[in-house]
Amino acid sequence: MNDGGVQCRIPIYPAWNQEMSTLATVLASAISLTEPAVSQPGSKTVADPLEVAHMRRRLFRTLDLPDKKLIAIDCGSVAISELYSTTERFLRDAEFRDTCNLVLAIPTDAAFADSPAFDHVQSVKQAAFENGFEGKVSWLLIHEPLVELAALKNLVTRQGGKWCASV
Repeated sequence: MNDGGVQCRIPIYPAWNQEMSTLATVLASAISLTEPAVSQPGSKTVADPLEVAHMRRRLFRTLDLPDKKLIAIDCGSVAISELYSTTERFLRDAEFRDTCNLVLAIPTDAAFADSPAFDHVQSVKQAAFENGFEGKVSWLLIHEPLVELAALKNLVTRQGGKWCASV
């Protein structure tokens, strides 16, 4: 019997549906952290604005305060002494950490995995974790060096940071 009133059906979803939706969002975010930047054929040496924006998003996901000055190190090309001195200063100097974020651009090639720089990067990861600096240090796996490093360098320069590389 219909008395002329408005009928409204409110769908009821089980609690697991919301949990699965949240899990899917978290997984999608984690997957996009490791995805390489989409590159255009002609932009291998100059940082494309889209590449810079993609790099900024990657850093935004890994740093607590991504707008702080960036100290970025190209771990594949920088002199080992500069890698040591910059990372040690970051780990030991609280004032430096308060004003800067450390970004380690890590090559994904096998040659880097066999280098002394790789061992040092691993020790920096461990020290950052043990001292609670995870949100101040970002480890970026570099899949397309020419494109991604150009974008990172451009971003660091725009923020008034320091770019450490031997190139």
